[in-house]
Amino acid sequence: MGASPAAATIDIELTNRCNATCDFCPRDAMPQEGLMRPEVFDQSLARAVEFQALARRLPRPVGVTVTFCGTGEPLVHRRATEYVRRVREAELACQLTTNGSLLSRATAVALLDAGLEWLTVSVSELGADYERVYGLSFARTRDNVEQFIDLARGRCVVGIVVVDHHRDEAHLRAVEDYWRARGVDYVHRYGLINRAGSLRSAAAALPAWRPGDPPAPSSDAAAPWPICPAPFVHLFVGWDGRYYLCSSDWRKEVGFGSVFETSFAAITADKLARVRSRQPICARCTLDPLNLLLQARHAIDPTRSRPLDVSLQELVENDRRAQVFAEDIMATALDAATATAS
Repeated sequence: MGASPAAATIDIELTNRCNATCDFCPRDAMPQEGLMRPEVFDQSLARAVEFQALARRLPRPVGVTVTFCGTGEPLVHRRATEYVRRVREAELACQLTTNGSLLSRATAVALLDAGLEWLTVSVSELGADYERVYGLSFARTRDNVEQFIDLARGRCVVGIVVVDHHRDEAHLRAVEDYWRARGVDYVHRYGLINRAGSLRSAAAALPAWRPGDPPAPSSDAAAPWPICPAPFVHLFVGWDGRYYLCSSDWRKEVGFGSVFETSFAAITADKLARVRSRQPICARCTLDPLNLLLQARHAIDPTRSRPLDVSLQELVENDRRAQVFAEDIMATALDAATATAS
């Protein structure tokens, strides 16, 4: 049926607060903002360690990376560098995504000394346009990133994420060239994601069905439509300690209990049922496989930016990987529980 993914990430959302004001971020859709409490982080990390142990026992073992990203700016949390160190001490790989504005020299040194392995900076504009869109100083962010690149050589991989919120190939190329010239290890383009319908923007609107388009899947379909792999290979814990379907659930609509009550493995079956039903949030998300195919079919993303440039073959392969991974997790967790009981 295909292979499972080579790696999985566990996104621990230290906070959903942010010091930027990007117009392609639906921050006003969040029901509540907050910071992860120490006891919540402790238990979230324990669940990550537990899941890594399970992942190593799978028929097709996978690596696990803890990432600090979520829906906010992780460096707003005053314990971010401490928590990077805690993750590394737990023998988990660690990545952090930031807008770069708070990446002072002291913070950069602390992150590197803590053992951070990957730093991703989300910056999709330059100069005055950056300041208009982000509401932050471009000079400060630029200097912070350049400084981190110098400090990180041989210690940490540094990348740039560019969100294609203009749908402009020339703009994407200009931002990419700018940062490559400054020594980043990679630049990754992202198409504009509507965060499960939270971003109400014409540029992020879902395609309308047209005659000849494939029908939406139904519960009685003989061959269900491919599922989105994100909820299974990119696991998500909110700042409040609750499991959510994925990081696109900005409204925190689809929860599965807290890290104090249950494990990543124990919620896998419920997640699989939710994603197969496409309700309530998948059906209105730009990353849903059916919506991705319709976008490609209607050429709504003319720049063909990742991850919106997809084919049916790719969607089917992603579906296979997600299904196999979920089934392996459930079976391995059941075997472990049976062995413990006996």
